Amino acid sequence: DKEAAKRFIDYLPMNGVESCAYPELSQMHQNCGAFLLKLFHANPFNDYAYFSTSGSSESIFLAVLLYRLRHPHANRASFKPNLLLSDQSHMAWQKAGFCLGIELRYFSSQAFSEEHWKTLEALIDENTIAFCTTLGTTSSLTFEPVEKVNRFLEQLYNRTNHFVPIHVDAASGGFVVPFVYPHIQWDFKLKHVKGINVSSHKYGGVYPSLGWLCFHRDLPHEQLSHQHHYLGQTQTRYPIQFSHSAGPLAAQ
Repeated sequence: DKEAAKRFIDYLPMNGVESCAYPELSQMHQNCGAFLLKLFHANPFNDYAYFSTSGSSESIFLAVLLYRLRHPHANRASFKPNLLLSDQSHMAWQKAGFCLGIELRYFSSQAFSEEHWKTLEALIDENTIAFCTTLGTTSSLTFEPVEKVNRFLEQLYNRTNHFVPIHVDAASGGFVVPFVYPHIQWDFKLKHVKGINVSSHKYGGVYPSLGWLCFHRDLPHEQLSHQHHYLGQTQTRYPIQFSHSAGPLAAQ
């Protein structure tokens, strides 16, 4: 689209982090984030937050860290966190697990069938920080059954009082399912879904690199925050990177 291409080029030289120097970037960020929270049925709206990242790989890294910090045993020396995910999950999870010291417990995607729930339950213990599901796997574009997983974890919670949050890796499906398959239940409507990552640069004509992490505020995101002072203003930021082009955000 010519208008989008021109806007991208105009903002390409600007550092997307320096919203004090370019205040319109803050408004763009808020507009995009609010759109995503509404799209993913965040309700009550103020109970959820968001921030942009360089892509879903960074979003996944930060999400794993947030789930680790959220766990009630996080400060115990004996804490050995683990995370459940299917064998079709993106390689970014493996990198995040390695860097953050998280044991990844893989299971076959066939385990989502009703007769295999016991297999999944056997992988969960008191140190499980999250259950990862993928909305649009890289290898087959399969939508993993988030609603079924939510039901399974609700039943587990009722029996054991151990709440396991769901993270939805919607890098490939987050901008498709709400419009093409609106009947699928997968987002913040479900009680256990606490985080969603999405890749803007996969759909919508947005150039790399831009992703988003949307999450419930009971994840301890303030521990990720850092403040910087620039041009007489104070800005609070959460992502890892301190510099990236504003072009993708403008295109979004």
